[in-house]
Amino acid sequence: MILVDILVLILIGFVLLLLMAAVSSLESLLWWAGWERRTAAYPPPPLPASEFEPAGDAGGSEPDSYIVYLSGAGTMDPARMDEKELQFLDLLRSRVPGAAFVLDVFPYSPTNRPLTDERWLQRTWKYVLKARKVHVKKRSTMQRLGIHVAQFRNVLQVAVSADHRYGPMYSYGVSRAIIASLLRNGYSVGSPKPLILMVLSGAGQISVGCTPLLRRALGRPIWIISIGSILTDDPGILEVEHLYHLSGSRDHTQHIGKVIYSGCWPIFPYSAVHQAARRGKISVIDVGPMKHMGLGDYMSRSTVLPDGQRHVDKTVEVLAAVLQEIRAQAHEPC
Repeated sequence: MILVDILVLILIGFVLLLLMAAVSSLESLLWWAGWERRTAAYPPPPLPASEFEPAGDAGGSEPDSYIVYLSGAGTMDPARMDEKELQFLDLLRSRVPGAAFVLDVFPYSPTNRPLTDERWLQRTWKYVLKARKVHVKKRSTMQRLGIHVAQFRNVLQVAVSADHRYGPMYSYGVSRAIIASLLRNGYSVGSPKPLILMVLSGAGQISVGCTPLLRRALGRPIWIISIGSILTDDPGILEVEHLYHLSGSRDHTQHIGKVIYSGCWPIFPYSAVHQAARRGKISVIDVGPMKHMGLGDYMSRSTVLPDGQRHVDKTVEVLAAVLQEIRAQAHEPC
């Protein structure tokens, strides 16, 4: 009887997952049809106290670059990032004090509405958000399950972004949210300062899908810095000025897109992603034995590389160097 009960639970879980997948594009469709008019645009979440001045505040000077940060599939609300992620951003800002960071975009919704916003499952997502703050070893089975469900929900939105049927609608919504956020953060349309999308995990595909729209709307080149993110065969890759991909040798999740999407396979050399690679638009940077998430990931403070450097310090060091290279490219004469 116990075996039967376990099989029934597995079957129920499988059916629920199929149901989630079936309705994953519903938010985009309802919004595009005009039946869902609510949007959300929260101010940037506060960063930990720092000794340096916020970008662009010194003497009222304009920032030397604009960095739109799109978090990974585990995020639920950009205004409620995990402490580890906030400290990573704080450390990076200390290395690039002249940059303006845009942190209030939720890339897993075409309407920029966090999961904790007024949704049908608002109470469930708030429960999961509280569970994320509980230490990993102290989480109950239900809390762990809820966290995985939230991540799966966001991963499905990545699939919607990559779908040629729904992707254009989804990308339009996220692009609109990015532009609105840039304007709120002091960006002037036509500014020569470089625009950079710094993305994590599933936000990689979403950023590539948005690039053509952003490039046309703002009239400026778009750079992407991918931190172990998932990339697919989205044709938007051809319009990226340059994509820098930080790759950890223990991060196997980043390769999911190469397996699932046929355009990434070697047998299709004329797909967009392979064309971009031949044009020199993609740079892969090995950052050592880092994992995709959890202990030992790109932002880990307690795990060190063979040379003794913390993972987060190595990641920030590489990002600072890439940002400096992008600034140099942006100021090169056309």
